Amino acid sequence: FSWVGVIMYLPPDGPPAVRREITDAFREKYAALHTRLGRGVDAAAHWAKLEVPEDPAEAAALRRELAKKFPVDAVNYMRYLFDRNGVLSNRWVNELFGKAALPGGGEDG
Repeated sequence: FSWVGVIMYLPPDGPPAVRREITDAFREKYAALHTRLGRGVDAAAHWAKLEVPEDPAEAAALRRELAKKFPVDAVNYMRYLFDRNGVLSNRWVNELFGKAALPGGGEDG
């Protein structure tokens, strides 16, 4: 087991252009490097370090990788049971894990 930490602070009161520059550097350098190098060694990024790729093919590849490592159907079932209003959800969870649902995508009723 190894851990590599990369921290890129966003100044809370910084100018929007500076915050955007830091965010872009994170996406283009750290996230891309982790994805490229991590696939070969089955690395897992901390969830807060994952970015939803803008490219649909890259986003689909990330969804497949997450599904190999995590019980996505079980997570979505728990979300369905305990967070139907999506209070604990966000864009990242929804785009990469999909919809909160019954096992097999069924509906209750």
